[in-house]
Amino acid sequence: ANLQREGTEGIPEHSVCIAPRTAPARLEMAPRPASGAAKASIVVAIALLAASHTAHAYVHAPTRLQMSLRPPPGGAAVSRRALLAGVSLLGGAALPGGLREAGALTVAERDELYAKAKAEEARSGDSTKLPDDRAAKLFKEAQRAQQGGNVEKSLNITNVLIAEYPNFAYGWSNRGNLRVALQDYEKAVADYSKAIELAPSGGETWVILLNRGTTLSLLGRDKEGINDLTSGLKLQSVSNDRLVATQEQILKVNRGLLQMKIADWEGASKDFADSLRLTPDQPDRWWVQYSLVLYEAGDTEQALRLLEKLDKKQRFPPNSDAKAALAALADQRGDREAAETYFSDVQRPKSYSSRAFLEGELHWPPKIVAAVAAFRGKAFAQ
Repeated sequence: ANLQREGTEGIPEHSVCIAPRTAPARLEMAPRPASGAAKASIVVAIALLAASHTAHAYVHAPTRLQMSLRPPPGGAAVSRRALLAGVSLLGGAALPGGLREAGALTVAERDELYAKAKAEEARSGDSTKLPDDRAAKLFKEAQRAQQGGNVEKSLNITNVLIAEYPNFAYGWSNRGNLRVALQDYEKAVADYSKAIELAPSGGETWVILLNRGTTLSLLGRDKEGINDLTSGLKLQSVSNDRLVATQEQILKVNRGLLQMKIADWEGASKDFADSLRLTPDQPDRWWVQYSLVLYEAGDTEQALRLLEKLDKKQRFPPNSDAKAALAALADQRGDREAAETYFSDVQRPKSYSSRAFLEGELHWPPKIVAAVAAFRGKAFAQ
């Protein structure tokens, strides 16, 4: 639509109409005093024209001023975001040399403003994608430094990445990971929170929620951590069934571990049971924790089956958690010899003979702690 040809009847004063190559669009400005409204309309029109290279504009203001910029041959189309970026670049500030019609801007000036608009578009685009080659380079350099064991260097590079691309969610989440490695848990939580704010439903947001939840637990905020893992379960990727099952298991196992920390044995048992159904023939270390909550609930036979299956699968190196639990359960059955054999494979036997360690660090339920205490007798530190 050629707005200049169609005339101005019905167009509100102080509005800016943009007619790109494809379809017309109107940016209407809120009424302002006449002295400032015309200037504001002009500035916005110039910004849009300079940013797009593709539009004709008609500014309807008391002065009936018309401005247009013909698109350069082969000029690339520009997105709505880049057009709005043009507004933010000039945003009411006076142009060099005062207000000028768009035609008075040199090609070099228009190219510079266009480049800035595109850069701003990259910085404010999809928060889960690397905005440009510069961001990708910084991201890879940070990863290489971390993989090489230089966490501080990786953190410094990531700081630069965040400063230049503050809307890239995974820059923040990666810095959270680095801060966890440095045991700076409070700042790690803040970084994870910013990443979640930028990408509340991204494809990897469930991982960020998992990381924030487990970090909150390190700070003693277990219930908040459980809430994060519950939120993560609602945001799993749906790319394929196998991937979803893996994600569900990771989240539920970790939520079960946090529920053990707050002595929610029933909740932990449910999460572990759901996880076991997904991979019933793949023993893992968390089977120890599941067996202990089963024993707490009175299902000694199932607890023993899981522990023995895990012990056969993971003999080297021996799983001290499993060995200590098997020793206590063997002793409960009256098989002292088997109990001593299991416990002889426990590394740090003194720790596994301490209530403070079993309850405070491993978060074992009361019934198994009592069984270990009975087995160790005088060697058990109350």
